[in-house]
Amino acid sequence: MFKTYLLPLLLLTLLGTSGRAQQVEQVFGPDYYDNFVDADLSPGGNGWAVGQCGTYLSTKDGGTTWTDVSDRFTTTARYVTCVPGTNCQTVFMSNSRGILASFDGGVTWEDVAPDFYAGRYDFSVDGVIFGWGPQRREVVKSTDGGRTWARFETNDNQIKTDLLVVSEDEYGFFNDMDYYRTTDGGATFTQVSSIDQFPSLVTVANNGDFLAVDRNTKMWRSTDKGLTW
Repeated sequence: MFKTYLLPLLLLTLLGTSGRAQQVEQVFGPDYYDNFVDADLSPGGNGWAVGQCGTYLSTKDGGTTWTDVSDRFTTTARYVTCVPGTNCQTVFMSNSRGILASFDGGVTWEDVAPDFYAGRYDFSVDGVIFGWGPQRREVVKSTDGGRTWARFETNDNQIKTDLLVVSEDEYGFFNDMDYYRTTDGGATFTQVSSIDQFPSLVTVANNGDFLAVDRNTKMWRSTDKGLTW
């Protein structure tokens, strides 16, 4: 359910699902603005884009115009995520280590988790934010809107898909073809099932079923929270 893609040839594509970012396309220049790697745009019009070499842009009109605000930062971000329902007043940025957060629309920033890594986020549980880095071995979780975070190791299993979240205590992920889950909030992760191809997309359907698409374009469904597919 997350929305990060490489942004080539000055084409900025913002992808999202209901309750998150809208899908829009915006072409902007001059040639200086290239190699952008992630962006998020709120339905209220505010948004952010981040690029290589410490480039940052912000918009307040839904992406029609962008302002270069790179001089506000001394870091390089690869991921940017606005918290749904805040019109990007609450926004997270991260790179190799640490989560940089603003709770006032980008006026001020603070490093809320200097030792944690999170590139993707999940807001499917009210009041709880999950974060994780693709191909990493830890999940981070916040219950106070992103101001403080707790980290949970995945028993040395790499997270290679988005999280499939049932509740604050029960969620899982695919490592290659094997599905791992926790039922104790992240204290332990156990392999509970497998499919016969690597999944390239996973999501939770409106009725609570898990859906996965593998690299041979098969659609997989689990009606028991990942125990069988």
